[in-house]
Amino acid sequence: MPRDTIRRLGSDVERILVAGAHLASADPALTRDKTALDALATQLGAKAPVIGQLAAAVGRTLAASGADTARELVGLATMTAQVRAAQAQPAPAGPLTPLIPRPEIGTPCNAKELGELYTALVETGKGRIERVQQAIERGDIVDLRLVEPLIHAMNDGYLGDLVADQAIPRLGPAIVAPIRGIIEFKKGRRIDGRRLRAVVAADPANAHGLLAQALAEGSAEVRESALDAIADHVPGDPRFEQPVQALVAKERHGGVFRAALRALAGYASDASLAALTTALDDARTVEAAAEGLGNSRHPGALGWMLDRLAVAVVAAEAENSSTSNTKNTPVPANSVKPVDLVPILLSALARHRDPRIAGAALPLIDRFGDAAAQAVLGSGDPRQVAAVADLLAGDDRKLFAVAAQAAVRLAADQAFKRLSAAVTASDRDTKTGLARLEAATDQVVAAETVDPRWGPLALKQFDAPPEVLRQVLPVLGRLRERKAVKPLLKLLPAAPDLVQVAACGALGAIGGAGVLPGLLPLLGHRDWSVRMAAQHAIVALDDPTSVDPVRTLLVQADGKEDWTLRHLLRTLERRHPGK
Repeated sequence: MPRDTIRRLGSDVERILVAGAHLASADPALTRDKTALDALATQLGAKAPVIGQLAAAVGRTLAASGADTARELVGLATMTAQVRAAQAQPAPAGPLTPLIPRPEIGTPCNAKELGELYTALVETGKGRIERVQQAIERGDIVDLRLVEPLIHAMNDGYLGDLVADQAIPRLGPAIVAPIRGIIEFKKGRRIDGRRLRAVVAADPANAHGLLAQALAEGSAEVRESALDAIADHVPGDPRFEQPVQALVAKERHGGVFRAALRALAGYASDASLAALTTALDDARTVEAAAEGLGNSRHPGALGWMLDRLAVAVVAAEAENSSTSNTKNTPVPANSVKPVDLVPILLSALARHRDPRIAGAALPLIDRFGDAAAQAVLGSGDPRQVAAVADLLAGDDRKLFAVAAQAAVRLAADQAFKRLSAAVTASDRDTKTGLARLEAATDQVVAAETVDPRWGPLALKQFDAPPEVLRQVLPVLGRLRERKAVKPLLKLLPAAPDLVQVAACGALGAIGGAGVLPGLLPLLGHRDWSVRMAAQHAIVALDDPTSVDPVRTLLVQADGKEDWTLRHLLRTLERRHPGK
């Protein structure tokens, strides 16, 4: 009993030291520790006087305020460690094993960056989300001095989800204890669900007890977040299958029920599959059920969906050709119309890879469009994929993206023929032609390798309309085409804003001498998107000589607030120290 109480006290003290000493006086766990220690001191008396001293130290910590709190808390931590060490018993050493790898956590922020980040996390104002996002990208957010403001920022409706989903997990197990201590289960609100998701993402291996408590005791918001965390971070954990199935059977809260269906995807049992298939016929849950079926580990899920698709297609055709009297026939409440169910099933099937899917989906493209084409793309043979790629020559703008995706999967000559046709098409500057061109160039830029024939083709487009040119310029950047530098620098000063953005991106990717002077004037451009494109391009140049010109621009700003320019300078100074 004494050993457990002191161990618990040590854990609570460590948690408060990380979260912030000022939280000690209001910490309920520390108050419970004080009560337990007082009872032990009364029981043991003179046999263990150190227990009374420890209880007194806890009392002083709870009663302290201001700077005294930190001093008392550190003294309590020292005394607790000494008592725990005295309780230790000798034991034979076990085998040597490698240490568990942990993410590196330190204090990467300098004083200025730390102050700005702290302000962005705890105060209101413009540019907060951009500052935090950039700190996440740089890795500066993994700073132990930011633990307290990060926990505070999870309460923020503007920043809360970003911090919980992208910042907190980066700190790993170090952040778990102070957050776990403030999660409210029974009366939990959205913020408590957000905290729960963050803790599970940060330390999924040790989240079982927390998730089990949330499912058993939590409010609707907390249960929903727990189920989403199971689906996203510990899918298929056998310890949760029965609780999740029980929630599906009795749950009446729509959000919780849909989250439970997502969580069932991780299991291969017949009962889990049956719950998903039943929910597919209810309009309120059909989307979540389809997502669960698309990710299901049950070996029969794919066959069941194909059979259900065939039935739904026949029913949709019959519904389409039925008489007006039939159309007016009453239908059960919340039932899913076959014409709505077919694309939902196709989207779920697109997650699988099986040749039967493409055969079933290809004839459905004319009526069900993108959903059917995506299903073909995932499992089709070259002939079927080519049929989807041919849709790029059509007029249905909703199909251009998937058609371009299909084209890049074909042989090089076939892919270039289909995609390059969008650049030279007679309607390339119309709404349809621009949509086709955007789909084609997006796929070229995203491809692992780019056909070298795109270089000469793209260089010929500098006289094209601005709407066309802005779509083609990223291809030159992707190819790092040196012949494009002079014409890019020539058009940069007077081009429309959207062309300037694309030109900056291309110049940043190509790099080389003479590019930096052309980008610097755009750092003061009236349009925010052009300024940011110029900044990203300058960083991409990775040129040490860029530091001094940017520093000069910041000095010339004459004290005006320009945090984006300061951020650029800090980024460059970090990349090129001493410059």
